[in-house]
Amino acid sequence: MYSYNNDGFDPIAYLKANKALYIIFIILILLANGLLIFKNVRKGDFMYKPKSLTILSLAIGDVLLALFPMVVQTKVLFGDYAVTGLSCSTTITSGAYSPYLITFVYGIGLMVLGFEIIQSQKSSPTNKNTQIIYSLAYSSFPWILGLIVVLPLGMANLNIDTCQGTQTVGQARALVVIGIILPALGAVITSIIVKNKKPQTVNSPAQALGVLNSHSSAHPNNTMNQGYAQQPPQLYNQPPTQPYSLPGQAQYGNPSYPGSGSDAPTLTQWGHPNTQPKVNRLLAIAIVYFVLVSPLAIYLLSYILNSHAVSLGLVLGKVVDGLVIWLNYSRSIVTPLMMYGYADD
Repeated sequence: MYSYNNDGFDPIAYLKANKALYIIFIILILLANGLLIFKNVRKGDFMYKPKSLTILSLAIGDVLLALFPMVVQTKVLFGDYAVTGLSCSTTITSGAYSPYLITFVYGIGLMVLGFEIIQSQKSSPTNKNTQIIYSLAYSSFPWILGLIVVLPLGMANLNIDTCQGTQTVGQARALVVIGIILPALGAVITSIIVKNKKPQTVNSPAQALGVLNSHSSAHPNNTMNQGYAQQPPQLYNQPPTQPYSLPGQAQYGNPSYPGSGSDAPTLTQWGHPNTQPKVNRLLAIAIVYFVLVSPLAIYLLSYILNSHAVSLGLVLGKVVDGLVIWLNYSRSIVTPLMMYGYADD
């Protein structure tokens, strides 16, 4: 409940502005995430790709944010702050989902996407059933962890029958730290680690040369120049983007050389595609995510949950309160739009 005084604050205008913002944000969140979901589903192979299914699960989480907590809050606003027709369990659960559960899940999801990049540089399962299991494990992990850690903490000491509880300040602070700060920091740190991790382009020079030599043995008319074989560092420090062939040699599989047999091995058989654009975009998403959600955590810890904080006054308090809340909600619009491009990388 809010109490108003005569220091220049207009409660009617404030109420109307919040009603309009909730409606606008609900529509924008649904549109942004709806486009992201449509893009992933349209491909048809999202069940076999951990990245695609994880992005899809995060988008669905933001859709639930718009359709559940934000709709509940909108109903409260249009009911003149009286929770009419809403059960205590509904209001308590919606309060735990936003901002804590969805923020936690999104941060852990970004960390999972970073781990997926590292794993994709090693090896990928070829069996379809195994691919589905991998995808389900990646995409469900943030939600399972959130339901185990954040949701119980958010509903601790709260009676869903009477809407009353005795949640301590320490519990509230722990909820802010675990639900917002740790996943926000973890997402940025994970993205930085992935960005600075050099991809392993080949398992080892000896293994790569062994494959090349075995292929040359199978095609005696196209033997390797031993002078080049003795200088493997040049081969791996600057891997070519085209199929590897020595000067004067024909490329295997070239239509001009019908007797050459099968395609020649290329470095991409032992290396991996350039993941740097994907890593850079993931880091950008993590930074934007951190910038949009951390102000709410700082505000809660330094002001709302700090008994020694200096009062901001009614007007400034409302401004700061609204700013951090809408910044947090805007994350569900901005990051999905950035994810839309990340899904192409």
